[in-house]
Amino acid sequence: MELYDMEPDVFKEMMCFIYTGEAPNLDKMADDLLAAADKYVLERLKVMCEDALCTSLSLERRRYPHPHRLAAPTS
Repeated sequence: MELYDMEPDVFKEMMCFIYTGEAPNLDKMADDLLAAADKYVLERLKVMCEDALCTSLSLERRRYPHPHRLAAPTS
């Protein structure tokens, strides 16, 4: 079987989820797993990936609370 739309490690993680209900490496590949979950209609995995990505973004915001903003051009 050949898959052209996902990396082998993502496929392996998706299959692990299908058989066990768990995704041990979710934090490392949540974005790629989200795409696979969406394509193969794995709603619970999608929610898990979305939660992991939101948590990751939240942690980034805590680390860098004041993002640099470009100054608006003056006329």
